Amino acid sequence: MTTNSFSFDKPIRHVSIITFLALSVIAKSFGQDEIPTSKLMLSLPTLKSIGGLSRHAPTTDPGQVTVEYSKVKDEPPFFDVNIAELPPSIQELNQKLKSQTDALETMIEKMGGEEVEEGTILKYVTIQGKYKAEEIVSKNGDCQLTFIVGKKILVKLRGVGTNNVKLLYTLLKSMRLDLLEKL
Repeated sequence: MTTNSFSFDKPIRHVSIITFLALSVIAKSFGQDEIPTSKLMLSLPTLKSIGGLSRHAPTTDPGQVTVEYSKVKDEPPFFDVNIAELPPSIQELNQKLKSQTDALETMIEKMGGEEVEEGTILKYVTIQGKYKAEEIVSKNGDCQLTFIVGKKILVKLRGVGTNNVKLLYTLLKSMRLDLLEKL
């Protein structure tokens, strides 16, 4: 079964630091004491179902946890939430580029969003009054919220086969982001 996903085949006018950070989470950082996944799991959404989709058991990898909501695991439509620790090198890069990314985010906020490719809108929003987040909504049926909590935790909420971004915000309301700040 094929799924609609964000297509980055076409050149885009803007490269997002948050997207870069999300991709870099897969990089393994040597010599880093990882945050125990049990601590990350405390911040996962608490809802048992959303939009007719049931919660599946969380999965873990070193330094990250993921939970999925779907009728059939890994088949669209589904929502998933991933919480991951950023490697120290990316944490440092994020701090160095903060002023440039803040300026870009402010400009895009004032424009009300930017079409990064046909049918895909990028907006910067503020979550719970303090976290700058990247919101992406695609007409072909996907949506995503990505942001950093503290200086080292990446949070990514994603809808695949659905562009109902309101349900991502519903999941977000059931998360304990304050616990991530303390890590």
